[in-house]
Amino acid sequence: MNTTLIALVMTTAKSDVQNAGLPDDIEGIVKACMKSARDHFMVTDEQQQLVGALEAAYALAGDEDKERIKTSTDALAKMNAMLNAAQVGVAVDFESVIPAKETAAQILPLMKWWHETGDRGAQL
Repeated sequence: MNTTLIALVMTTAKSDVQNAGLPDDIEGIVKACMKSARDHFMVTDEQQQLVGALEAAYALAGDEDKERIKTSTDALAKMNAMLNAAQVGVAVDFESVIPAKETAAQILPLMKWWHETGDRGAQL
């Protein structure tokens, strides 16, 4: 992944959201950053757009919400690693990564929100 391109997306999304007025809640912040990053005019890789959007949201979030974003991205990374391992034939214990109920309640549905931003008819 190109960190320069991710930084470009992050800077653009952060600026767009600040100029439009920062939403009051973490869902609004993340979705606004995702909406700005989606289909970035200079960065065409969707994964770099998503990472840039999450970095922008992290930069704009308060301390408690930063922890929720970190917990959510960590969970997403673990699931991605497990799926990649399963695809190449490595035995995977999916139940071993199911978070405790307290942690699960803190995990944000990042991929759901990302896919919603790709739905051109969706209102964020």
